Amino acid sequence: MLNQEQVDKEIKSIEECFRIDEYLKGKNVNKKLFGDVFEIALRKTLRNLFNQYKFSYGIIIKNEKEKSHEMDIIVYNKELPLYDGKPPFISGEFAIVSPDCVKVVIQVKRYITSPKDFDSIKDNLDSAYLLNPKIKKYLVAGWHPSKKTLQAYKDQFRNKSIKYFTFWKDGTWNSINIEGFQEFFSNIDYDLNNN
Repeated sequence: MLNQEQVDKEIKSIEECFRIDEYLKGKNVNKKLFGDVFEIALRKTLRNLFNQYKFSYGIIIKNEKEKSHEMDIIVYNKELPLYDGKPPFISGEFAIVSPDCVKVVIQVKRYITSPKDFDSIKDNLDSAYLLNPKIKKYLVAGWHPSKKTLQAYKDQFRNKSIKYFTFWKDGTWNSINIEGFQEFFSNIDYDLNNN
């Protein structure tokens, strides 16, 4: 069971990373930086809330022919099984792990702008699920303010066993959706304890 006081503290910490929009507004920087900052902050927050697991980005490998696409966040057991007689590869935030130890995979996207985005994300998450059907799949994303058709995409995802969360009111990064964070952390807690 999650400690609500700790969850609130972590949500405040993540709110700080949203200020990157204000800081970088009008500056000529790679837009991927925004998503990278949020991925790092979310991994850190998950580590703080669920310290009995490891959180990295990387790849899941079953054997030489079966592997996932790169995942933004992989949640896995601290006790790691050997892969091909060798320990998993972990370097800083990056890891290559066996599907047997993976509990959850999460893709983090700043904006969803089209059905193609959802198809790509679904393929990415499914690449992990095919290696171990017990792996739970999550998407954390906002949607571009000029796009008003997100609900149809969200409904598509629900039919594909992917849990979708947005942490932004109205889908933008302008204001944080506290309830979205709380629901996300509760779902992660449930999946880690019942998987």
